[in-house]
Amino acid sequence: MSNPVYLTLGCFVSLLVIVHSSPFNDPCTLMPNGPALPGDDEIKDVFTTTSCLNGSIWWNYPRGTLRVHFRYTDSSKEFRVCLKSGIGPSFRAAYDVTGGKHKVFPVPQGRDEEQCTESVAAEIILLVEQPPFQTYMTLYDYKLEFIN
Repeated sequence: MSNPVYLTLGCFVSLLVIVHSSPFNDPCTLMPNGPALPGDDEIKDVFTTTSCLNGSIWWNYPRGTLRVHFRYTDSSKEFRVCLKSGIGPSFRAAYDVTGGKHKVFPVPQGRDEEQCTESVAAEIILLVEQPPFQTYMTLYDYKLEFIN
């Protein structure tokens, strides 16, 4: 027969492992949500951790527009960032505003589609607009690749 103390301890340790490995603890996962969410016509700045080469953007209850800043620790290296669709509806629109430009960034639609853009002065800034209808979440994966 199993000892209830060991069974309880085993369940607790298993739960800790699951919670610790969740995206909530991943510094490379952006999770813009909560009371600081932008309104429908507002822009919220979010910043990736400068040491991250890949991660996710989990936007819960997306509203307004996110201005997503991608930088890397070594500012002498130029890079590209590629977005790949995860779950949920796609952004309404996205724009690459890096270095003062304002060009349409094609929003990845399918699970296998990936769209990339290159840095200017070791930075990329994307504006992403909320999906066309209210939803619980939209998720995109990103990866950073060095050019030089």
